[in-house]
Order: sequence, then C-alpha cells, then structure tokens
Amino acid sequence: MTTHQCDICHKEISDGAVIYVRIGWFSNGKELCEICAKPVVNFMKKNGFIKDRLADKS
Repeated sequence: MTTHQCDICHKEISDGAVIYVRIGWFSNGKELCEICAKPVVNFMKKNGFIKDRLADKS
C-alpha cells in the first residue's frame, strides 16, 4: 500500500483517499487530502462542474 502526502498540509494520505486536482490533461496536478480539497470540491459543485453521486441516483 502506497501513501501519499498532501501538498498543502503535508499530512500522509492513504492511497484510496487522495484527491487529485489539476487543470487540463497534461498539467502537473496536486495531491490533496479531503480537508484541503473541500473548498475546490465546493466550488466545482456550485458552478456545475461536478454533481453528487447520490443526487444522480434519485
């Protein structure tokens, strides 16, 4: 099992909990923990870039 490190808070993250944030296909991405990625995810949900999986099922 590999571990990653959050690029903002430098906390160790297990392999399944990493959130990759990048712009474009070939850009360098950032690996973030759930706490540090929360503002990014909220922005994307607010502007319609992503949707909740639970909302799609109903």
